[in-house]
Amino acid sequence: MYINLKTALLAAILLAFTYFYYFGGRTLNFLSLGTVVFFLLGCVVILALTTLLIGLIAYLLNTGVIYPNTGLLISLVFVLLLCVFWLVYGFMQLPSFADFSAYRIFIKQFLTSHLLYIAVCSVVIGGGVRLFLYRSQQAAAPEAMPGNIKFIFYILAALVLSVLSFYWMKKIKQAPMQIEEQAYRNLPLAQQLLNTKGIYIASKPYYLPESQEVIILLEYPSSNKKVPVGQIFRIDKDGAIKDSLKTSDLTIERLIFDNGLLISQDSDKVYTWIFDGQKSALDKGKATAKRMEIIPLTENAKAVKLVYFKKTEKAACDTGAEEIWNGTKYYHVLTKADTLKIKLNNVYPKASDGQCVEQTLEYYSLDNLPYGLMRIGENAYYVIGPSNK
Repeated sequence: MYINLKTALLAAILLAFTYFYYFGGRTLNFLSLGTVVFFLLGCVVILALTTLLIGLIAYLLNTGVIYPNTGLLISLVFVLLLCVFWLVYGFMQLPSFADFSAYRIFIKQFLTSHLLYIAVCSVVIGGGVRLFLYRSQQAAAPEAMPGNIKFIFYILAALVLSVLSFYWMKKIKQAPMQIEEQAYRNLPLAQQLLNTKGIYIASKPYYLPESQEVIILLEYPSSNKKVPVGQIFRIDKDGAIKDSLKTSDLTIERLIFDNGLLISQDSDKVYTWIFDGQKSALDKGKATAKRMEIIPLTENAKAVKLVYFKKTEKAACDTGAEEIWNGTKYYHVLTKADTLKIKLNNVYPKASDGQCVEQTLEYYSLDNLPYGLMRIGENAYYVIGPSNK
């Protein structure tokens, strides 16, 4: 093996190129001494491995195993590095995927991230060894060229086999899809009634029979049994937002929902806005006298049928030992007018606290209203009317 100053110099050039390629030449911020030691240790390991690789290639070139042609040498190094990088990526970084279209995206990401780096390293190693480490006084063995070309094709064949192998290894095992995927649609934004965007939790709806209105509360995330209300929406009999109110417009105190009344946690103030639209505080006795019938609506579970769950990846959240899959759920929703075919993507979005919050689908309907409501998780409501097919 040829280990000398020229070998170490080529390895140092590759180490510098690696730093500029993957880190953009930016100054790294080290948070601890351990991080500095780990980074330096990584540099030493890369430098040592690269030096050994260059020395081995120089040895094989000078002993006649590799034919002394620059293009052939660069090609040999390229296919070897490509195969090694792909195997490392496949075993260490390639995530599980649902189908070949997703697999193709990961292959493209790999090539986009590493192909140029591999090509430059191949030129530096192959060209550098041929120009600076080859002992030209030794006679080349002509029979080495056909063997080298065969070796390149063997590596390419192994690369293709590894691509196929990773497809079967990493492909998510799930039941075959027995539905026509193109027939299912995401809920359109035109039908979206409201979206909390993760700031609030949208409550289950309530119904006021006297005014034929639906009430939806947006509550603050809380572990308490009595959750403070942040905003209230009043939905008219046609499924449009008739009025809305932020509780901060009433008082700076925290308000709790109690059978239609808004009761302060910090004083005796009570608000009857849900019933009469009044924003003035009343004492509890007067407020109770204004209370009307308010009915908590129950989801129509029989109208919603999950027909297929297409797993796409492991959920990116802190699940402990439990394995949770993210993906797309396909539903049939039986409304008054039709059976809707709906799909929900990203059913396990990552919450701010790192936990998984499942995006469920709930359907609410009333016999005396022309529309239905669909709640997605605890974040959004959609209006489903006779014309919303």
